[in-house]
Amino acid sequence: MKTLICVFAILSAFPASAFAQYVGVMKGTIHGAIVTYKNSTEVRVTSGYGETNKSYWEISSYVDVDLSAVLPSGPDYVYIYIDDSASVYPAPTIIGSTDEPVWADEKQGWYRTTTGNEGDRCIGAVWSPSGSATILEFTSYEDAAYIVKDAETGIAHLIDGGNPDGSLQSISAADYTPVNAVGAYSLVSNSDSGDYVIVGVCSADNTVQCLVTSGHSAQVHIKGWLQFEKNGNRDLVWFGEDNDNNAANFRIYGYKLNR
Repeated sequence: MKTLICVFAILSAFPASAFAQYVGVMKGTIHGAIVTYKNSTEVRVTSGYGETNKSYWEISSYVDVDLSAVLPSGPDYVYIYIDDSASVYPAPTIIGSTDEPVWADEKQGWYRTTTGNEGDRCIGAVWSPSGSATILEFTSYEDAAYIVKDAETGIAHLIDGGNPDGSLQSISAADYTPVNAVGAYSLVSNSDSGDYVIVGVCSADNTVQCLVTSGHSAQVHIKGWLQFEKNGNRDLVWFGEDNDNNAANFRIYGYKLNR
């Protein structure tokens, strides 16, 4: 009995950040804590736990976060952060900011770099479309994937009525995906009323990884995920037959984050 009391006393002397190491929560850990849509100015962060700047945090139920003070008139992303200096761990304070995070090897996570906020870890990102200062409605998933619900507009139309010329043409998705995105949920389409039609979009880093569709005298389209390298440039290339003039389209509807 005396041994148990002594062990308990020793463990009680450790701060929460140290105890996190004993329960297996190591550098870079994050589980759950998914950012979900609540309304046009608020998000809800689900239950979960993780490590931020050597401190353990835990969300036992959920946390609502009001972003109305930081939402831009767009188009831009608002990044959701664990506010390190304002948190009383293990209870985190969660905020939003248009500051982009940067990958930190030594911390194994995405962190702010603005002076005084270097300990804030990014756990999510939401899109504010042009001229709205609102959050575009979305659904989110356990692998930190987000897909918006606006099928007509999406996040961005990067090609509208594009003219394929038989070669690879460049597209940059950097302005329309979060800086920590490792994938974009995309649609590519084309049409030709009297001939064979083909259209595709690929990763600029590896053109084996593509969304490609084709048909004859038809309108064709395909949706799916295009992957990015972590901390990469998020560049893409697209192609189509030279005779499929002015009918190609490419839209982004979602993104997947590395946290």
